[in-house]
Amino acid sequence: MSYKKISYLVSNFNNSISINKKYFLSPLSNFLISIVLKLKNLDIIKSFKIKNNKLLCYYNYKNWILKGYEKIKIISKVGKKLYLKNKNIIFYKKKLLILTTNLGILTTKECLEKKIGGEVILNIE
Repeated sequence: MSYKKISYLVSNFNNSISINKKYFLSPLSNFLISIVLKLKNLDIIKSFKIKNNKLLCYYNYKNWILKGYEKIKIISKVGKKLYLKNKNIIFYKKKLLILTTNLGILTTKECLEKKIGGEVILNIE
């Protein structure tokens, strides 16, 4: 997992939201594609495609505003990783966290349903 690529994805997403840009570019990796697919399943990203060895993502601005989100925040970093056990995830069930687990990229709700924990990557605020 490349934290540098994740931070690039998140900063480009947050910057495009702040200037009302309809799309953003991100580096290409399988891990980032799985994160973008999870954001697409959450209806935060409308669509994406691979162009010139980069991810071109179009976000769903109306849904972003209607749900009251403000930004995506990186939780785990190189020097400070946050792992949550299944029994601790219940304290975060009201938040929308993206975790990497042995079953792939999951949200807090999915982790609670499957009764597993993992490393917290992102918090959608």
